[in-house]
Amino acid sequence: MAATKMYHSILDEIEILERFPKIAPVESLLINQSKTFRSLLVAKGLFKIIYFLESETIYITHYLVLSPKPSKPTNKTLIFYIKTI
Repeated sequence: MAATKMYHSILDEIEILERFPKIAPVESLLINQSKTFRSLLVAKGLFKIIYFLESETIYITHYLVLSPKPSKPTNKTLIFYIKTI
């Protein structure tokens, strides 16, 4: 139940990008890439969402778990979430 609540909380925060796609700062670690990547902290800073804009579409490429003691590798690539703004 807690995982479902967390999942919906993260989706709610990501939906802010529909109205304000440039709300998050440019990700400094990815500044030399061909795309301008931005990063949004969600779920009270427990996760970082990495995304880029192309035309009127937001592509979320990665999410990172920012846990001080992750039990296993936590950097994941999202391949299912594309939101048109």
